[in-house]
Amino acid sequence: MASSKQSLLPRPKASDIPHPLPSLTEHELGPRLIATTELATEIQTYDREFIMRAEQAALILIVGKREFEHDDGLLSTENWTPPDLKKRLENASPFCKHYMHHLNPDNLKNDAWRHALYRAPIPAPAFTHELICTSDWYTLKQSMWYELRFQTRADLQDLSDPVEEIAKCRKRDKDVCAVTGNRDPVVFWFIPRTWNDTKDHNDATGNLADSSLDVADVIIRGNIIHRKKLGKTHEAWNMMLVDPDLYACLVQGLFAFKFEAIEDIQKPIPLDNYQDDDDDNENVHVVLRFYWMPKLTPRFNQVTTVEDMKTIAREFNAFVALGCPPPNGCPKTLTTLKSGDLVRLLRTRGEEAQKLKSAVKIHWNCILYTALCGGTGLAHFMTGMDQSDGSLQPRDEEYRQEVALDSRLGKTLPRTIGNWLEGAASVFSKTAR
Repeated sequence: MASSKQSLLPRPKASDIPHPLPSLTEHELGPRLIATTELATEIQTYDREFIMRAEQAALILIVGKREFEHDDGLLSTENWTPPDLKKRLENASPFCKHYMHHLNPDNLKNDAWRHALYRAPIPAPAFTHELICTSDWYTLKQSMWYELRFQTRADLQDLSDPVEEIAKCRKRDKDVCAVTGNRDPVVFWFIPRTWNDTKDHNDATGNLADSSLDVADVIIRGNIIHRKKLGKTHEAWNMMLVDPDLYACLVQGLFAFKFEAIEDIQKPIPLDNYQDDDDDNENVHVVLRFYWMPKLTPRFNQVTTVEDMKTIAREFNAFVALGCPPPNGCPKTLTTLKSGDLVRLLRTRGEEAQKLKSAVKIHWNCILYTALCGGTGLAHFMTGMDQSDGSLQPRDEEYRQEVALDSRLGKTLPRTIGNWLEGAASVFSKTAR
């Protein structure tokens, strides 16, 4: 654990740090609270039992205001039917949980995440007029889910690590951590390697792909996943080098990078014999901002009112007022990293930079969404989806049972840095290398 001296390290004043989520400030929060009530009322005209829950409220807190204020917004009651709105709100959590599941490669072998492993859609009768006339609602839902499933081409071969692209990343970044400058870094993927490395993983991501637009304002079909090609993101533009301790925190969602800008590379102009450097003209910096994530009260699948949303905002803003500090027990190697610090990643102008921008937006919004639900370090308790039938998979009861058990044993849930680092013990696997 960190010493008291370390825990009292000076942090930037809140005013010195751009707010990581401006929608939670007093001026911006009000319209979202109004929109929450309007959305719930609209959806209840279709489903009288609908109740807003924490994971659905989290989506309203992270999207841009235009999504519910403009008639063509993704959460506009003028533009979308109640079933559409309900689906958008409910499917955000499975998408973000899917990101967190694959963010740490160890999660795919972790018993705590076993429930989230992919289960292929159960075969169902074709969705025909005859089926509509003769079948119950459950059969119809299963038929629609199976018919609309994402189908990766069957003859594609599973992928191994892209050795050449990893080498390209190391050469481009001079084999040092992009954040600390330390040597002996490991490779971090903004879009997880296992999102699209096998047919099953590609299908699992594809079945949730529509929510990428709702969560991060990014379309991933065709760009990040493709029916006819695996590994669309298995390229150097999707990778950065980070210190091993930093990597261990990053894959647990303890901090995240927010996209800031794409900027030209500034270079000195000689007074004479000036020659244009084609390499500098082709390259840009993708600028990211570093933020530690808060450990808010876990609210998995919890009924959430407007007052509860105000409480979430207060908790988050209290964290921001402290300068968005690192978690207690942060390793000494990371205590100098401050929220608000800028990181510049070298990419080629145009397609590479734009693709990285999209990947970072998904990365940032999924980790931020998880934090708003109280899922920092506990993302396996978020509501997911059973892809065998498309049903939601709440885990709030499992969370309460674990809390009760730990209470009886005099323990707390594993949210200390020591546990997190142990949970990412294989950072030195060939994937990270």
